[in-house]
Amino acid sequence: MTQFPENIAKMLQVIQDPEWQTKRQQCWDDSFKEYYEEDCSRKEYRWYHNYFMMGDLSNPPKDIIRGSGDHIRLFPVLNKVTISYLLETMEPAEVRPEQWQDMFSCLVGDLMSRRAIATESDYGEEQLHLLAEPEALALFDWLCGPDYQTELPLPVKVGKKQTSEFFKLEPLYVLISIINSHTRAINDYCAHPYRSLWLQRKSYGIHLFNQLSAEFFTQQRAERHDALGVDRFQKVIWPLLAGPCYSNVSTLPRYVQELNQLRSDFLAELIPHPDAKPTYDGLVKAFQAGQIPLKKKLWLTFTLDEEERAFWHQVCRQQMIDDGESSREFDNEYWHSSFGIHKVFAEILKNYSAEAVTLWELITKKHDIGKYQMCLYHCPHRDDFTHFIEVSNNDNIDEIESELVALFSKLPVQGIASWCWFDDMF
Repeated sequence: MTQFPENIAKMLQVIQDPEWQTKRQQCWDDSFKEYYEEDCSRKEYRWYHNYFMMGDLSNPPKDIIRGSGDHIRLFPVLNKVTISYLLETMEPAEVRPEQWQDMFSCLVGDLMSRRAIATESDYGEEQLHLLAEPEALALFDWLCGPDYQTELPLPVKVGKKQTSEFFKLEPLYVLISIINSHTRAINDYCAHPYRSLWLQRKSYGIHLFNQLSAEFFTQQRAERHDALGVDRFQKVIWPLLAGPCYSNVSTLPRYVQELNQLRSDFLAELIPHPDAKPTYDGLVKAFQAGQIPLKKKLWLTFTLDEEERAFWHQVCRQQMIDDGESSREFDNEYWHSSFGIHKVFAEILKNYSAEAVTLWELITKKHDIGKYQMCLYHCPHRDDFTHFIEVSNNDNIDEIESELVALFSKLPVQGIASWCWFDDMF
């Protein structure tokens, strides 16, 4: 076991807390387990898992080097003191400047995107905060400074030789992360509200946006994996430019209205380079005129009382069993149904009225709603709704919204709300 200095050892006392261990293990299972199982030998996997849980640096397998991208991001307690210690105590052979970008891109991405801090399995409940948001932002500022720089000096001397080292953050990666924060805030709102901190450092994105060349604002869809990264940029900026969330049949929930305002304010701050402005303005006008088609998604949220909730759960679970699929995902409170949803709803609606069944069959046939175009989710621990339906990859989202709301208005559900937005998949 690694012998840490007294101040580090004191910080690591938290790893002895059984509740912390349980949550930390859940964090590993949700965010890291699959990757390391696929990418490592059994011996390497055990070492990484132990390091994640205990911070033990001793006896690494020969192919594991402390200077890799996982060296810092997996440490149990992250703050200025522990990061400084990990960098300052590296052996000369472990100081590999070519690894800095990987190491700190991973760390910065985790800090700002809240990965491994609020996991998907908790559906928005803050299961495990490695860092509170103010601490994460302070750590980001310590590493990266107030303004984007092409080359960033590490804030401490590195290794036993105490050398000055630098790392780089890819500009397009940072810009895409910031813009994508707006899209993800909408896209993930129902299942697990997105907590990206990039929104609180959007000045980075505003600066980098101004550096883009006109090629990034073409109205033609870029080839995948193009050299400039235009395809990655289009994937996040096009949904933002296409328009706000909207509903044809109901008032938008307060949170969605706030997201629309956030989008509007952010777009107003994005000023292109003068050489790129004509091309950018042309792209904006093309979206305003509806000349660039983009897929849409639909959320429909509602609340079921306890008795109805149990009935819906039982029908969904049984349908999975009848179809020969695993029902394991229905054995805990975070269940959802995406397989054969048209049959599931037909069974549920039989409990209410023949009219409801007929309406459902008309909707699915009229819009050719396929097997994987609609999902039903149960959302425990939400105050505003208990369930939501997602409809995607369909050209008739606006009509589907109106017809689904009309159908659900005939069911014993409460608090129906719905909205559409532009998807990032094309």
